[in-house]
Amino acid sequence: MHSGNKEDPSAQRPWPNEEDRLFSTVHLQGDLRGRSVRGGALTVACQAGRFVLNTLSLVIFARLLTPSDFGLVAMVQPFTGFVAAFKDLGLTFATVQRSRISEEMVSTLFWINLLVSLLLALCGMLLAPLIALFYGEDRAGWITVALSATFIFGGLGAQHQALLQRQMRFASLALVDLGGLAAGIAAGVVAAWQGMGYWSLVVMTAVSGAATAAMLWWQSGWKPGPPRKVAGVAEMLGFGGGLTGFFIVNYLTRNADNVLVGRFLGSEALGYYSRAYLLLLLPMRQINSPVLPVGISALSRLRSQPERFRRYYLRAIQMMAFAGMPLVVFTLVCAESLIVLILGEQWRPCVAIFRALGPAAFLMTFNEAEGLFYVPRGETVRWFRWTLAVAPVYIILFALGLRWGAVGVAAFYSAAMVALRFPSIAYAYRGSPLRVSHLLGAIWRPAAASLSGGALLHLAVSSRLAGGIPPTALVAAGLLIYAAAYLGALAVLPGGRAVIADVRAVLSELRAAKTVKEAQ
Repeated sequence: MHSGNKEDPSAQRPWPNEEDRLFSTVHLQGDLRGRSVRGGALTVACQAGRFVLNTLSLVIFARLLTPSDFGLVAMVQPFTGFVAAFKDLGLTFATVQRSRISEEMVSTLFWINLLVSLLLALCGMLLAPLIALFYGEDRAGWITVALSATFIFGGLGAQHQALLQRQMRFASLALVDLGGLAAGIAAGVVAAWQGMGYWSLVVMTAVSGAATAAMLWWQSGWKPGPPRKVAGVAEMLGFGGGLTGFFIVNYLTRNADNVLVGRFLGSEALGYYSRAYLLLLLPMRQINSPVLPVGISALSRLRSQPERFRRYYLRAIQMMAFAGMPLVVFTLVCAESLIVLILGEQWRPCVAIFRALGPAAFLMTFNEAEGLFYVPRGETVRWFRWTLAVAPVYIILFALGLRWGAVGVAAFYSAAMVALRFPSIAYAYRGSPLRVSHLLGAIWRPAAASLSGGALLHLAVSSRLAGGIPPTALVAAGLLIYAAAYLGALAVLPGGRAVIADVRAVLSELRAAKTVKEAQ
């Protein structure tokens, strides 16, 4: 039984039936750690599936389409993505983060999301002629119209996704994620096979969005009621407003490089740049992406317990660094072989861009450090302010890099990330029990071991013996050498064995949870 409070009228009563359990999180508290471990494992498994599907689609599309096809769609995506950044007004995380919600609240938010998505689809279509004029490319305008129509799917599924995440139903979220992605890729490949060119990438986006929305409704089992005036909705809109502000400014900043490359260097250069960027960040995203929904769900329940919050937070950062840093270093050392193997010989110009982005990718292995801190604590407005302050720095550096082509833009991106990464974290922690030194304590061992293993791998792949080895064999052998070097270096570092033991403990907890579930 919970006492009443001002933020939610439904808090004045207990949760009497299963329907209310969709909105309550009381039943999660007893096994929060276990749910987090299992949820993290499920989400990692889902991301592994996403990685396989995305890599397979990269291999297939790279052989069916041209760099110009990718460049055309990449021209449009910064603009459609900017409009889409408004699609849920941050209300998905508002539903996850809030301590108490009601059915009336979520229904009202659903209709707000749906109305906003319809308005955004219209705005995107109205922007189409301007985008075509900006690039001097009529095809870009028609692509904009088609992609804008897909915004409706985001509005239809936002609150259903939030409810699944709030309840930590990560198996359902994994099923939705993989099912929607697989449907989109399958449709896109068929379209490309039929000679639809760049339109096949649009088909992939549309089918994936529709399939994801349908599966979210199926898995959540929730149907929205009519919108109502409910106490607490205005507060959630304020939280979402700060988060939306961050998303918008962050999106503009992160896509300014694509806009500048496409506008001043052309669609082919943008095709190479966008593929190099995607290929480098794809493995790392498979590690970071699972941490955000699981971490926010758990940390939102712990924000009133500072010491438990700090321990859970730093453990999550350490796990990201443990897996992400060696993966980035390995891909950078084996860049040429990987790009030829995955994309084909015609994509060799990506190699220099790929390596120039390396320092940024290495620091982005713990890119969720701010999100895991700001969102559970409800401090999204501060996050927005910082992002707004540093956005001009990134954009100016991107513009300066144009003088040296796409490689120059990539190098200046890395320079900006190196200069601003830790000041961003210091600003986030200001006034809290966390310090930058705490984060450094969590990541320095994986960082040192990754770089040490990378140096050894570089010596191996640069030797004369490696000269005639085919790319597939070189990547496979390099992976074995690097894995041994990384784990060996980590084991000899002070406290490195404790990091390995912590990873083993998480895996043991997962196996134990699986055994109990099977026994039941």
